[in-house]
Formats: sequence, C-alpha cells, structure tokens
Amino acid sequence: MSLRHRAHRVIYVPLDDRPCNAKFPRLLARMVDFELVMPPRELLGDAQNAAQPARIAEWLIEPHGRIDCAILSLDMLAYGGLVPSRTMSVPGDTALNRLDLLAKLRELYAESAIYAFNVIMRLSITANSPQTGRYWEAMRQYSELVWRVNRRGEDELAPRVAELEGQIPPEIISDFRTARERNHWVNLRAIDETAAHNIDFLALTQEDAAAFGPHIDEQERLRERIAARHIDDRVMIYPGADEAQLLSACVRCGACVRVCPTHGLQPALTEAGLGGLWTPILVPRLGPCDFSCTACGDVCPTGAIPALSLEEKRLAVIGKAYVDPARCIPWSGRAECIVCEEMCPLPQKAITLEVVQARDAAGAARELQAPVVDHQRCIGCGMCESKCPVNGEAAIRVIVDPLA
Repeated sequence: MSLRHRAHRVIYVPLDDRPCNAKFPRLLARMVDFELVMPPRELLGDAQNAAQPARIAEWLIEPHGRIDCAILSLDMLAYGGLVPSRTMSVPGDTALNRLDLLAKLRELYAESAIYAFNVIMRLSITANSPQTGRYWEAMRQYSELVWRVNRRGEDELAPRVAELEGQIPPEIISDFRTARERNHWVNLRAIDETAAHNIDFLALTQEDAAAFGPHIDEQERLRERIAARHIDDRVMIYPGADEAQLLSACVRCGACVRVCPTHGLQPALTEAGLGGLWTPILVPRLGPCDFSCTACGDVCPTGAIPALSLEEKRLAVIGKAYVDPARCIPWSGRAECIVCEEMCPLPQKAITLEVVQARDAAGAARELQAPVVDHQRCIGCGMCESKCPVNGEAAIRVIVDPLA
C-alpha cells in the first residue's frame, strides 16, 4: 500500500533576481514538496540588466496548468524590482496601469488564492553610481530631518536641512520625492485591489525604517485606507526593524546571537513563521538591547542588521514598551514599584511615574506611583521588561511599534 500525494503548485514572481528572493524560496518549497512556477530567469534582470515587467505580465496570463496559489511582488510587476522602485525610471501612470493585471489574474485563477507584497520606500536613494553613492548618507539625513522640522516642529534643525539642500543636487531630491509619492500611490492602489478581492492577502514591508521620516505619515495613511476598506484582516504592514530586508539578507549564521552581551538576541523558531526560522529576535525577558552596544550590526556579514554608530543606534526604534495594568504591582494596587522607571537608560526617561488611585486586595483606597510610558521617547530596548520584578511574564513588555 502506498500513499498518493499531490504537490502544491505556486506561481511566484520574486522581488528581484538575488538568491535570497529567487533561489532560496525555490529550495524552501522543495523541502515541503511545493513546486514554484517562476518567470524565465532572463525576465528578472540582474545587476546590469533591467527586469522586463511587461513580459512578466504576459507570461503570467499564459496557461500554466493547475495552480494552487500565486505569490506576487508588486514592485517587480510595477517597476521591475526593488532597485528600480527607488527611481523614476517608471512613470507613475505606467506603474499604476500595470496593476490592472491583477483583475485579469483573478479571472484566470478564480479558485486560487492570490498573495501580494510590496515595499514602503526607504529613507534614501539607491547608491547605484558614484554620484548617488556620494549623496546616500546626506539624503538619508535630509529625509529624516525635513520630517522632524515639518511634523515635530524641531526648528533648531532647519539650518542643517538648509545645509543639506545646498549639498545634494536638486535633481536627486526631486527624483527621490517623486518616486516616493508614486510608490505611495501604488501601495494605496494595492490596498484597493485587496478590497476588490483581486488580492486575497497583501503584505506591505517597510524598507530601511528609522525613528523619524516620511514613512511615518505614509504608514498612517495606509492604515487609514485599510480601515476605511474594512480589510484589517487581509493586509499586514511589516514595521520597525526592516523585517523584509532581514528575512531576505539574513544568512542565519548566528554571529549576532553569539556577540550579544545580554543574551537577549536569540534565534527564532516558530515566532516569525517559516520564512523567519533561525533569524535573530530580541527576547527582552532574557536580556535587553544594551544601550551602549552596536555589536550585532558590527558583526553581521550581510547588512541584515545594519551597522550603526552608537548615536544612530540610540535613536533607532525597535519597538515600544506597554504596561499591563493587571500584572503591574502599583497599577493593580498591591504595592509601590518604580523599577522600570529607574532602569530606563534614556537620558530623558521614556518611563515616568504618576500618582494613581488604586485599591489593595482588601478594597482599601490608596495612592501609588505607577509607571507611564512616553511612546514618543521609547525606543524598545527592553531594559524595563528585563528588570521587571513580577514573576513569569513581565508587567511591562516591548512589542513591535505599529508606526515605526
């Protein structure tokens, strides 16, 4: 007697031709007996040759036999991949028109699921020439500081913004801004295609995020559109520490885990899904992200964890701390406790204390100092969670910041 097994067949259009996007998914599929049906290699382009999204679209509507689902990079379909998405090589109208393909695919694969993913643009340009390489860091600073001046009212930064505007050629700034606006409209269109059921599930992945920048406003508008279309359960925005880049660039070497001085970095098992297996995650209850340490980025061989200066690291937001009043000692009225406020390493504390009216176990009223997190300051280092004296799960825990 033998068991008959039918392998699943999946149409897969990758983000680009890099092994992490084109080769490794095929190998992972083989491990679970899935067959990936991919466009011909020459259509995906490479470092010297542009991808051919128009021909990929033609390939997609050709007969491919029985298909169980499709996984589509909208960056590839709209622009020709990740790197072209950062420039205005593809006009906005062309990029949007290319997404008309999704309705045709829905007709072709009426009984199959269609999954799509797209990138929320990073804070700087692509360093694909000596000129753009020269201005990459200046453009990154410019994007962040302009947002801080305009949205946070930090006028003391305006002279530095003016200085950067004098250093960066105006055509580079203009191209970046125009590409950013185009990409945001494409992401909004992707949400609408999901609402129209041309996409069954959409993942929007944040590339090269930071504590401040235009991506904050973009994500807010994207979430508003998602809520307005009532599809919160079918669209996910990957926030914070550039998870898309981590998953694609991380080679699971474990170097970052080995050098972490607090042992807070641990290899992921099931927490991040199959795609995140063995990638590093911070477990603050085991150890926080040391406020004076940059070791993980220093040793990462691929840039999956970026190498940051200590000043940059201390501004990098990796999460936000939230208090669980039911477990917190003072919030639940049991006793005084100010450990998390004392241990917060930020010079301007992200945790403050306020006097609250609480009741003890006997029901008697009492005044206690209870912790309150300032989410404008919190960077998610996890020191508070690490030191919380509550047994078991901490009463203050770091979670991924939904607006990072």
